[in-house]
Amino acid sequence: MGAANVALTVSHSGQAVIEKSPVGAVEFGFYQNAATSRNEAGIATPALFSAEATL
Repeated sequence: MGAANVALTVSHSGQAVIEKSPVGAVEFGFYQNAATSRNEAGIATPALFSAEATL
């Protein structure tokens, strides 16, 4: 597990968001491939607004 920078901030629309960087390949892959089906199954998963993977 590597070091990450995590900050609570406010989006342009005024919504509280968590910013995290860097994003690893596994985490990026989870949001790209698994998060939607988990949410649809009723398993709460944070929304991903954008990501830049460090692959």
